[in-house]
Amino acid sequence: MMLTPIASYGYIRSAKEPSETGKSMAELNGYTEEEWARLIDDNLEYGEIKELIHLFNPNMDNGWNQMDDNARDMQQSVFVLNDARKKTKETYDDSVKQIRLLPIPEEMKQAEIKKLDSLKILEQTVGTAAHQYNENYKKMRSTSSMTRGLYSAEDSLTYAVQSLMVAYSTVHANVGMLQKLVELYTKQLDSYKSLMTQGMATETDVLKAQSDLVSSQSNLAKLKTTDQQLYNQIITMCGWKSGDRVNIGSIPVPDASEVAGMNPEADAEVAANNNSQIKALHSAKHKNTSAGLDVYFGKEAELKGYVRANMQKVYADVIAAQQGYEAAQVGLEAAKLNKKAVDTQYRQGLLSEPQYLGASIEKVQKDAAYTGALSSYVQAILDYKAALRGNIDAN
Repeated sequence: MMLTPIASYGYIRSAKEPSETGKSMAELNGYTEEEWARLIDDNLEYGEIKELIHLFNPNMDNGWNQMDDNARDMQQSVFVLNDARKKTKETYDDSVKQIRLLPIPEEMKQAEIKKLDSLKILEQTVGTAAHQYNENYKKMRSTSSMTRGLYSAEDSLTYAVQSLMVAYSTVHANVGMLQKLVELYTKQLDSYKSLMTQGMATETDVLKAQSDLVSSQSNLAKLKTTDQQLYNQIITMCGWKSGDRVNIGSIPVPDASEVAGMNPEADAEVAANNNSQIKALHSAKHKNTSAGLDVYFGKEAELKGYVRANMQKVYADVIAAQQGYEAAQVGLEAAKLNKKAVDTQYRQGLLSEPQYLGASIEKVQKDAAYTGALSSYVQAILDYKAALRGNIDAN
């Protein structure tokens, strides 16, 4: 019987089969050297999250290793059973040969061989058991509840880290914005104080600038804490240790064609088929009577109706986020053009310093608004994809 080779899931740290001896870490894990080097460097890119979760997330690593251990234990049982079957067959064949050499009548030889039937039956039983163990092993690797559970957990963790990275992108951008605002408000406050001594600014101007500065400093301190918390959550869930220095990349701008290809009506059917509440209804026992089937199909229709309605809401959120992103793009481009004009006017002495600083502050705020709109857009698409995988309420 051909034994199915073990293909490890999760992060492989060393050779587990003779054929793997001498292979590099990249080869053991199914990557080219270039791909592996990029994956294990200290840069965390949005597109790498799923692979990092699969390979290096502590919980997933433990789960896949446990499954590999269980599979190897089961396969070892197959080896043992196959060996026992082989030895039993050899014992039977040798015994039959010895009996046939005995100087006794053929009837007596057949009677003695008949006594060995128990060995033949044992060989068949052990062979059947070995085959069943191998079949169970193959089934466990492909369709077992443990495998499905691990893949489901992987999907959930990937979605969680992607969402955290989206949130981090906004928070980190806002930290940068507030740092610039603190710098600009400080200059603005100093400018108003100087102008007030010359009678060109009022105390109200000074107090407002001071209030803006204090508010920005307070918000910056709070946001830095949130920024660090999100940073640590992201890197530890992807396999790094808390406090490690990792460069977290930017989130990608969605492709508009991806949104154009969404079909909430058709996608609602996919979402319903993947929905755990509807799956539970399908697997639950129900009375196979006209009344029982009416209740069953009525409940199924009700749940699917909720999924369709919620799918429409998630889709509407995507469209709203897309429109918000496009508006933020326009606002940012306008702010860039305005900043260029303001720079020129300021150099020509046509603007006061407070006016120039005000325009600079507006540009910084538009930058942050753009990043926030992009994050909302990416998150809305993530939520839509999660709904397709069944992560949507059917109530």
